[in-house]
Amino acid sequence: MNMIYENRWRWVVLSGYTLIAMSSQIIWLNFAGIAVPQMVSLFHTNLTMIGLMAAIWPLIFIPLSIPAGFIVDKYGFKLAVSIGGALLALFSWLRLFASTNFYLLLLFQSLAGTSQPFIYNGITKLANNWFPENEQTLANGIGTMGQIIGMVLALVITPIMVPEPSFHDLILNIITFSLIVTISLLFFSLSLRRASHQLREELVRSSRSRASVLK
Repeated sequence: MNMIYENRWRWVVLSGYTLIAMSSQIIWLNFAGIAVPQMVSLFHTNLTMIGLMAAIWPLIFIPLSIPAGFIVDKYGFKLAVSIGGALLALFSWLRLFASTNFYLLLLFQSLAGTSQPFIYNGITKLANNWFPENEQTLANGIGTMGQIIGMVLALVITPIMVPEPSFHDLILNIITFSLIVTISLLFFSLSLRRASHQLREELVRSSRSRASVLK
């Protein structure tokens, strides 16, 4: 059996991926649940412009999906998902610098959308390379589940944190969601490092065992 299939840390890596996928959806729909009256009142704009903050993400996904898929195939899901997580964390925090400037907020929110193709195109590679055939569908399902959970959390938590037009509450909400992204990325990175370390140790033990048999 492939040694990586016996690596128990593969489930932790999958959990880390699921958290990043969840975080991506949280940032995508960050402002969808408070479009009216909170965002419209705070930024003195209309509902169409607020809706654009979410609508532009699928438009960004289309042209970036192919190069992101190429990176996944050529360099692996670890690099691709790490790139996606880093982009998501960077631009989610930069939204704080927008302050009351709606167009700057729209810019950083849109740039955060560049992360999605790198994240979502990685789950199939993760499932195929790290899980045996009888677990691949389950792994895909768990990874995809994170997207749905993220959507629900964004639409439920944000209206609770920002019940009325308040820049203070909005900033706290952005910080909270950015922290979720950052923690998810760190968890994914650390789990990858631990899983890789364990796999190397198993390969060394296996090599020593084979060498002793040949003596």
